[in-house]
Amino acid sequence: MDMYRCDEEIICDRTKIENILKDTMTHFAMKEDALYLNDKEDEEDFTFILLYDGGHIFLHVFPDYGYAAADVFSQKEESSPEEVAIYIRKKFSPDQSKLTVLQRGDFGSIADMKPRRKKMVKPIRRAKNAGATLKKLMLKSTNPND
Repeated sequence: MDMYRCDEEIICDRTKIENILKDTMTHFAMKEDALYLNDKEDEEDFTFILLYDGGHIFLHVFPDYGYAAADVFSQKEESSPEEVAIYIRKKFSPDQSKLTVLQRGDFGSIADMKPRRKKMVKPIRRAKNAGATLKKLMLKSTNPND
């Protein structure tokens, strides 16, 4: 999952992100095995690695860009990776997100090789995009060289 223009209060606060991941474990009744923060002193970006019974969550965070990417894997049906990703997305409150779902672990079936994608855009972002497109069209029509 890719999340663009996330809530600044969340994406810049490692403690809040850690709490979101722990809250996710509680919400989906998953047993946390380990939670690591890969944080380099000389770099702004960081990665949380959450290992839990039957799966993992890798969360790569780039505060300067307001961007976060999550990889969610689960072997258990009661904690669907898609539902877990959607739960995390709501907490980060991005303007736009893209969720790619890939079924794994059926040992070689070709049917699941094409990922399913969902693109989510907040209504305010949709309005801004429509306004920008309309502005471009209006400027094109008033330019005599076109």
